Amino acid sequence: MKFIGIDIAKSTFVVAYPDKSGYSTMSFANNVTGIRRFIKSISASDSHCIMEATGNYGMLLLYMLSEGGYKVSMINPKQIKHFARMMMTVTKTDEVDRQVNRSIWRENDT
Repeated sequence: MKFIGIDIAKSTFVVAYPDKSGYSTMSFANNVTGIRRFIKSISASDSHCIMEATGNYGMLLLYMLSEGGYKVSMINPKQIKHFARMMMTVTKTDEVDRQVNRSIWRENDT
């Protein structure tokens, strides 16, 4: 299972894909076209998308992933903050959030 961390903003969302060196990121437009482009980049059978609850900004993405049969979880931003503290991460950036999103689910999946 590949855990994919997603950080959502009003007009874009950034995705952290796992790779051999840790992760790589890619940005997509937060609209139907951008979401379809993202969905084409993942597999429904071995991907689990993890995203922060960010109000209405992530609802279209959540809906399209769910309707497409993709595994997707929306988590409380406080979980990410506290998990990052526990892992001794003091920097709070979108890139750190994406990596922590993926780490939370990797830890809980074992």
